[in-house]
Amino acid sequence: MDLSILGERLKELRDDYHYKQKKVSDDLGITIYQLSRYENGLSNPTPDLLNALADYYDASVDYLLGRIHVKKITSDTYVHLTPTQKSILDFFENSPSLSFDETEAETLQKALEDLETYYEFLKFKAQKKTW
Repeated sequence: MDLSILGERLKELRDDYHYKQKKVSDDLGITIYQLSRYENGLSNPTPDLLNALADYYDASVDYLLGRIHVKKITSDTYVHLTPTQKSILDFFENSPSLSFDETEAETLQKALEDLETYYEFLKFKAQKKTW
């Protein structure tokens, strides 16, 4: 586990919620010292605490650990995407160097639409060669 990524994500989420370390540590039943060590990448939370942190910040454990770049994937995340867009998004999701974070959702949607158009063009071109 890369503790530096976990620490960065925990700090970022706490800042997003405008929480002080005291509030988070009290809410989770840990000391400020423990929370500080997690946020600074100096200590590894237990699996139970990692789950509690994910629930507390409404994020996935995979996001906290830096395995994905989207805070939380829900069942309605993909509702408005075509099957091709879903496939491309899955590709991005599983390729960390190519992924988008959730603040770039509009850019991602446009990129997926452009990629789908290009993909459909390639399919058309391939069909034309078989005639």
